[in-house]
Amino acid sequence: MGNAKAVYEEPEEVVEEEFNAKKVTDTVTLKLKYAQWMEETGNLAEAKINYTQVLKENSKNVDAILGNARVELASKDVSAAEKGFRRALKIDSSSAQAYSGLGQCQSEKKEWAAAAESLAKASTGLPEDKSIRHQLGIALVHTGNLQAAQLQFTQSVGAAAGHYNIALILKDEGRVREAEEQLVMALRKDPSLKEAAHWLSELRNTPAPEASARLAAPAPIQPQIVQTAYHNYGAIGTTTIEPAVYVAESAPAAPAGGHSAVQGVAQK
Repeated sequence: MGNAKAVYEEPEEVVEEEFNAKKVTDTVTLKLKYAQWMEETGNLAEAKINYTQVLKENSKNVDAILGNARVELASKDVSAAEKGFRRALKIDSSSAQAYSGLGQCQSEKKEWAAAAESLAKASTGLPEDKSIRHQLGIALVHTGNLQAAQLQFTQSVGAAAGHYNIALILKDEGRVREAEEQLVMALRKDPSLKEAAHWLSELRNTPAPEASARLAAPAPIQPQIVQTAYHNYGAIGTTTIEPAVYVAESAPAAPAGGHSAVQGVAQK
């Protein structure tokens, strides 16, 4: 063998180019994306700072207005959040995200008829969003439209869980016998739903309806997928999504000898 020698060469020095702010042509979009990232990770303070900066440069940036309103709502400043969502609707009157946020604010204030109306409009624009359907179902129960509420719960958490969720709301309102009926229907749809069996037993074994209504509230069944408002996840690919139901704030009187009609018009 020859006398081969290993040759070591110094690696070429890599010089990083200094950051040039002038090369970032769209700083507004950059700040907006950063704010959305901060919101998603739960850093609300940083998200708010960056949404505010975006709005200083463009006061009509709907995404920033919506993001700032969501941060206000998450911080429990319902009044400020509602103003933000209404501001977004003045710029884009068809924004499903704005109607969704407005409906959440109205639900927080227990303005159930108005919340149902806003959330129905949101669901029409975002029919695959199970979180909106779930919130709409809650509002509809409070308005007394149980049939429409069950439709929304079925699409978001399933039929059995829908009856269970309706039962929880009715129980909290002191409508214990109706709550029992909903729990029975839940168990008919899914006999393995242990939560429904447990609370049906609790209600039946508590002497007075008033005492039943004061039982510690169990947790409702939530949708497994909660979509973040500013993300576009695309179509889920199902053709079974039912249209949202628009609920009027006041119902006309029922005809003599008849039944009052369900106040709902399917949005096609």
